Amino acid sequence: MFERPLFLAWILWYALKRLLKPRFKSRDALLKWQQKKIARHLKRLSKKSAFVKQSIQQSTSITGWPTMDKRQMMQYFNQLNTAQLDREEAIALALAAEQSRNFAPTLKGLTVGLSSGTSGERGLFVVSLRERAQWVVYVLATLLPLKPKRQKVAFFLRANSNLYESVKSSFFNFKFFDIKNNIQSLITDLQFFQPDVLVAPASILLHLAQRREASMLQISPKRIISVAEVLEKPDEDYISKAFSLPVYQAYQCTEGFLASTCSEGSLHFHEDIIQVEKQYTDSSNTRFYPVVTDFERFTQPILRYLLNDLIVINPEPCSCGSIFLRISHIEGRADDVFEFENQKKLFPDTLRQFVYALNEAPQDYRLIQTSHRHIDVFVADTSEKALAAIQIAFRSFLNAHALSNVDFKLYNYLPTQDQDQKVRRIKRAIVSNPKASD
Repeated sequence: MFERPLFLAWILWYALKRLLKPRFKSRDALLKWQQKKIARHLKRLSKKSAFVKQSIQQSTSITGWPTMDKRQMMQYFNQLNTAQLDREEAIALALAAEQSRNFAPTLKGLTVGLSSGTSGERGLFVVSLRERAQWVVYVLATLLPLKPKRQKVAFFLRANSNLYESVKSSFFNFKFFDIKNNIQSLITDLQFFQPDVLVAPASILLHLAQRREASMLQISPKRIISVAEVLEKPDEDYISKAFSLPVYQAYQCTEGFLASTCSEGSLHFHEDIIQVEKQYTDSSNTRFYPVVTDFERFTQPILRYLLNDLIVINPEPCSCGSIFLRISHIEGRADDVFEFENQKKLFPDTLRQFVYALNEAPQDYRLIQTSHRHIDVFVADTSEKALAAIQIAFRSFLNAHALSNVDFKLYNYLPTQDQDQKVRRIKRAIVSNPKASD
């Protein structure tokens, strides 16, 4: 009964806070401010979270704490959360919602959901009414600017949530498109809905762009936002051309709303709500795994959380004027890095550049490493002549990277995949790197 007025009150509160937020003139000023925010946040958390209280006793500085991944977050869920939630009870509620496709039920008034489990581990996320309000304000400020006319938002995802439904207001008519459903049925509904804003994973956006190019879909959104999957540059260009619009990105996962596209088209980390430490992959310091601390999230604390996303930073200042870290691109996940004998690796960007450089690039592709000495190469709708050229080019590519002992098999089709699964064009299907003697 009182939820809606309270929710609106929190939205007004966070909108006011955003208007009054400090403006940082330098990275040093930002980092000092972050440290103060984190210290206050930990003090509050220690009163409600047994995990945080114990961690502070062992080390008063968060930099002395070990990093945490999804598996550990699930392991310590009961001790970590501040609402005395039980992990098994929360999982049961989230699974029931997935099976029934009714995502409205809450646990102790909290929104509970499951991550997609791309890395093989499914994690819980829990947010309070207050945190939902803060998320709405952030989304509106960064991705959905208000217009005089009520905007229709089409949201394609594998699961809905009270979090996403929170966008509904006098300004937005939000409609969830469940990608577990038949794609033709979804397109028919989308055509009828005629969205002003289209939000979807990159693979869905690409499919819709192809339909529009073929005059099989007549929609004219005013904004397009890519979520959930890596947006590759050729796909971004194709989608942008098909809709005559730039493609915005929202980098969001179980661990929070981490980054979004600015007015000048650059993706920035949201460093006014998260701290980002860099765990570099090698001595070149060009790509890293982010270690995230969210100093606003209270119900389910995110503290030194190690993401397995590979990030490449653009060191040049952004013309939008923001000093927040500017992401060149999200290269992929840790398990998108191909690993071979003697510690040799191929990073996703290296593999993508090979595909992009082909004289007759395939319409779509998958590269799957099935062992330390074998890669399956799948291409779609490719001529016999082009297949022969790819065969020669890929062998030369492997030899150039001192991988002459690695073999591969070329297929002129794409492997089957459930429609609601995230598309991963590059994937390592083996667990770990072998020793040099293997």
